[in-house]
Amino acid sequence: MEHAANASTEHHEVIIIGAGPAGAATAKSLRDAGIEPLLIEKKKVPRYKCCGGVLFGEAQLVVREHFGEIPPQVYCDPPTIAAEDIVAYRDDGSYVPWSFELPRPGLELPTTYLNLWREKFDAWLVERSGARLLDGCGFAGFLRKADPITISCRLLDGAHRRFACAYLVGADGGASAVRSHLDAAYRALAEKGMGHYQAFHLHDAGGLDRHRWYVFPRRGGVLFKDDLAVITAVGRKGTKLREHFEEFVRYLGKRFGVRLTGFHRDEGFFQNSMAATGAFVLGHGNILLVGEAAGFLYFHAEGIASALTSGLAAGRAIARARREGRAVLPIYAELVQAEMEHTRLCWNREVMRSHGG
Repeated sequence: MEHAANASTEHHEVIIIGAGPAGAATAKSLRDAGIEPLLIEKKKVPRYKCCGGVLFGEAQLVVREHFGEIPPQVYCDPPTIAAEDIVAYRDDGSYVPWSFELPRPGLELPTTYLNLWREKFDAWLVERSGARLLDGCGFAGFLRKADPITISCRLLDGAHRRFACAYLVGADGGASAVRSHLDAAYRALAEKGMGHYQAFHLHDAGGLDRHRWYVFPRRGGVLFKDDLAVITAVGRKGTKLREHFEEFVRYLGKRFGVRLTGFHRDEGFFQNSMAATGAFVLGHGNILLVGEAAGFLYFHAEGIASALTSGLAAGRAIARARREGRAVLPIYAELVQAEMEHTRLCWNREVMRSHGG
């Protein structure tokens, strides 16, 4: 393969970086408008995503309307979790409700949530979008930011490819490379929080009910998927997170009799502070950012609904901009105004306190 210095340039009307829900939704919206985008993903699809993988009410409505019914093979056991079965444990031994989403005016949100394998769900969304996918190809930087937008991407074998487009959408998550390369000032937005997931084969759930999702404030959470106990420890940047995690596992064994066998996987992640501070970055020129790359994330780190909503909006904005001969960014900003307001409401201190935060 040729390297960027002497490679030919592949041209597309729209290129989307990132094949998660935000990227798939952008692609679906564009194809519904008759525009054929290229979807670029740095990992091979299906790719693991560090996420609880539960689809809450708002996201279910969006998926059903735009993508259809989720196939059985995407579900875990148990396949659903009732809203009342998501609980926070108190030191006195009692449980209180813990919420991951706020009501939306005019919408009747389902309160039975879907327990999914996130890698299978994301791959299904991409398939349903109908867009051409180039996976194993990571965004490496801009060669030009306009007239046309020209980018370099790195393949898994280290080779480079060069692409040009009229519109580019960064759907590559909270640590977005597109956002960082768009303006160096945005790089500091990425690393303000942290989390840590580990999954173990479950020998005995002890006193925990496999049909519940447990939150332990200041410690972490436990969610069950097939024969796995997915255990999350969370902490701010600078926390000795692995030590914190190991203490949490010991606590689960001592307090509830949870017994684990067989390690499945271990992955850490950073959650940026953009949503919590209202520091949205929607893009520049014909470069748009969607999902967590733009700062869309609900409280308690629920990001699928806002990823889908902002991705659909980006696709509509590009279609309108082409049709009406207008600048795309003001159209996109108008379409996501309600989403920005809802995100700000989610992170309001009083609202968070009333919903378990």
